Amino acid sequence: MTDPDHDEHGQPGRGLPLVAPALQRDRPCPELSHIFDERNKAVKRAIRQVIRTAHENDRKVGICGQAPRDYPEFAAFLVEAGIDSISLSPDSVMEIINRVAQAEDTLHIHSSK
Repeated sequence: MTDPDHDEHGQPGRGLPLVAPALQRDRPCPELSHIFDERNKAVKRAIRQVIRTAHENDRKVGICGQAPRDYPEFAAFLVEAGIDSISLSPDSVMEIINRVAQAEDTLHIHSSK
């Protein structure tokens, strides 16, 4: 019997890619890259809904990709939306940790008012 939430090594299973289906675009397609933007309202709405639904069902949500590195406001959006984890490339770890900390500080300041 297999656990759909974990791979054969007991590690959390790979999630479904959300951004490409939300914009109906596949990453390897350079002809469409000029219209692709993770910051699209539909994508952000879908991310918020996935996070909300997952949390309502006691599930954690993580994201991988370059958007938190490429767009500082996207990292802040993910924190505000309640993301549980962000996978990062090694060259961006410190920068994104600082962005996330700033976003969390801002979120705590606004929630305490």
